[in-house]
Amino acid sequence: MKRIKALALVDLLALISLVVMAGTGLVLFRFWPTGSGGAGKNPDFVNSFLGLNHHQWVLFHDWSALVFIILMAVHLAMHSGFMKSMISSLRK
Repeated sequence: MKRIKALALVDLLALISLVVMAGTGLVLFRFWPTGSGGAGKNPDFVNSFLGLNHHQWVLFHDWSALVFIILMAVHLAMHSGFMKSMISSLRK
């Protein structure tokens, strides 16, 4: 039962980090699109969103992506036995 709880915890944390990564990515895409120009040139330019500037949103996005990658590596490692048995069954 401990293994199932550990798997569930890893999966839940991965889901949370994925949602955070997607949300911050959408904020970056919407408010700071590539090549949007700067203040004074673009009337739609914003310096911050929800109290965070562009750099802080990028850091939040990058860290959530790193956490997601690590959790996916842990997830795959926890399922390595299953993957090995599936690969061996495909070879037969």
